[in-house]
Amino acid sequence: MEYKEGKIIYFTAYGMFYRGHIEKRSEAELRDENILASLKWDMAIDLRGNDICVMSGTSYITKDNEMKMFETVEELAEYEQKRIDATIVSYRKEMQTVTDILNFPLNHILCGEDTDYEAVTAYKERVKEVFDVTL
Repeated sequence: MEYKEGKIIYFTAYGMFYRGHIEKRSEAELRDENILASLKWDMAIDLRGNDICVMSGTSYITKDNEMKMFETVEELAEYEQKRIDATIVSYRKEMQTVTDILNFPLNHILCGEDTDYEAVTAYKERVKEVFDVTL
């Protein structure tokens, strides 16, 4: 990805989605070989690109950071859907036996503030398949 000043970037970090833009780098930033760009983020968004709330800050794009960045909100949404699907597949693999299914809620957060929605989906799917029960 090219980090041109003013370019709009969509990214995911800390379990949320953001829109930001590349800022002009300072002299100190230009001297640091690890810093590729300065990213000013200003808005939390949903996966359709709609503004959710103002959340601003500045982050550095470095050679070793783990932020996933995209040029369009559609690319971000596609990445997130693939991540969700892979997580559900992984959770489903954890539930091979009846004992596995019964223990799954003890090892994952299925409700509350920190709900793991992929775990909920995988659990409901496996319960339906194995016990023919819709939760």
